[in-house]
Amino acid sequence: MSDSHATDPKRVVAVPAKRFFVGMLVKDIELVPAIIDLVDNSIDGGKRIRPEAAPDRYKDLHIDLTVSANRFEIEDNCGGIDLDWAREYAFRFGRAEDADGPLGEVGQFGVGMKRALFKLGGQFTITSTTTRNAFTLPVDVGSWMADKSTDWSFELSDVAEATDVPIEQSGTFIEVTKLHTTVSMEMATDIFSNRLRQELRLRQARVISQGMRISVNDVAVEEFDPELLTGPELRPVAVHTPIPVNGDSLDMKLYAGVVRLRESDAERDDYDAENFRQPPDAGWYLYCNDRLLVAADRTRLTGWGESAASYHPQYRQFRGYVFLEGASKLMPWTTTKTAVDEDSPVFKVVQTAMFDALAKAQAAMNRIKTERQSSPEGARPAFDAVSSAQATPLASVTWSSKFVLPPPAPNTPASNIKWIRYTVDPDDFKAVATELGVTSAADVGRETFEYYYANQVPD
Repeated sequence: MSDSHATDPKRVVAVPAKRFFVGMLVKDIELVPAIIDLVDNSIDGGKRIRPEAAPDRYKDLHIDLTVSANRFEIEDNCGGIDLDWAREYAFRFGRAEDADGPLGEVGQFGVGMKRALFKLGGQFTITSTTTRNAFTLPVDVGSWMADKSTDWSFELSDVAEATDVPIEQSGTFIEVTKLHTTVSMEMATDIFSNRLRQELRLRQARVISQGMRISVNDVAVEEFDPELLTGPELRPVAVHTPIPVNGDSLDMKLYAGVVRLRESDAERDDYDAENFRQPPDAGWYLYCNDRLLVAADRTRLTGWGESAASYHPQYRQFRGYVFLEGASKLMPWTTTKTAVDEDSPVFKVVQTAMFDALAKAQAAMNRIKTERQSSPEGARPAFDAVSSAQATPLASVTWSSKFVLPPPAPNTPASNIKWIRYTVDPDDFKAVATELGVTSAADVGRETFEYYYANQVPD
């Protein structure tokens, strides 16, 4: 027991126990998000050495990850960690108030790197080289936690106070060994490395599209460049506006539109749930400083079933994207950066914009579906506008507060129509469709009805 009361009888010890603190630190984050936190740190380094936004901002920069049952490694050439920054800020538990990073960074709370390393294993080494200095930080977590001192500091080794290294040779290398048992088991599988690549493809899409090369076990993460359909008579919702926050502001770009369905998916009956067992890509995607926070969301969080209709397969063409850029401290994210802080005033503004755009997109999709199913050829202007539209990168989409479609065809009949729905054997359907020379269920139904009406119903 401490004898601190002997020197100060009024003193009450409130220093946290290291084991408790570390246990709570890693409790609420999963393995893949923890690793992505380390990738975010590398990207923030890239932002420091490439401060100017450009389409090829991160050209020739790389982040290489190695995952296995025995070790985890991440290596980059993104500028390294300055020695003074390492001594005073980088390894603190929590971000110091006077620690300012690059504008548009992801790091905010000062826990991501430490939490990820503790999550992974019991021993790690960080080696950093900048153009001016270098260091190595080895940490044996077990020994550090066994030290009962209230001084939680780590100790550097191999310190080089002054170096002269070309910028392209600067960077950080982190190796984690003594992996925790569950981490070792998970990282030993190809399933895990494939899932990590897919998560990185989505969550780091913006930086990859700007030239950053990210690889997992020597396999490059593929580029994901969002697109929406546009054309002479089709324009998605696309707005660009600042969001004021406490005398500062965030920059918001919002897009809501449709994509072209795969041929194998386009003719599926919207009402047959058995056709849609796999989770679709439809929904909202929210990026904060290039980090994906929400992916393919189709819940009340983004308006589905709240201010607009609940998600249904007929809306599987919908894609919505929101990009927030600005100071990390203003972003509406939790400390793990894997979920939205729904109480954030910023998110309330974003949410309102998403609700409005979703309602407009749903109205457009409802009209397109009605024309496809109920209008004759030549009287389907909205459907034809989508059919002839081109996939367009978001950066080339024209700003518009409305979802633009051509006006309805003149003399469009009122919607006093009757639906006819029934199920048939797939082989029988294919045979009839082939005989009729059509492919969709709607066209088969219409052709067979018209055939029966023309041949069996008396004049």
